[in-house]
Amino acid sequence: MASWQSRSLVAGSAMLLVLLGSEGPVRAQAPGPLITDRPDRTESAAVVAPGFAQLETGWSYSVASTDGSSARVHALPEALLRIGIASRLEARIGFAGWMSLDFEDELPEAGSVAGRRRGVGD
Repeated sequence: MASWQSRSLVAGSAMLLVLLGSEGPVRAQAPGPLITDRPDRTESAAVVAPGFAQLETGWSYSVASTDGSSARVHALPEALLRIGIASRLEARIGFAGWMSLDFEDELPEAGSVAGRRRGVGD
């Protein structure tokens, strides 16, 4: 293992031990009802209560086909982090996820063309 990898492993392990071993005050709070958005599908009119954070994730699978063409798309984890700032204000951080597209086309001049594309969504 390279020396920088060893140092990174040691530093990461030390940080994890510090975080796990640290103590802090714990206070119970009543969170209220859980109102979810479906990441990349709907937007809720309700906001997360101030001082709370809510993480929502999902997985999408789509299939489309027409004459001679087909496509299958996976998107994962489609994450949305909602952080309550005030009674009527929240911050949102979203990530469309990693995408995988499998396609097949029947082209008159080239015959069957198939492939896979992978990458990060918007």
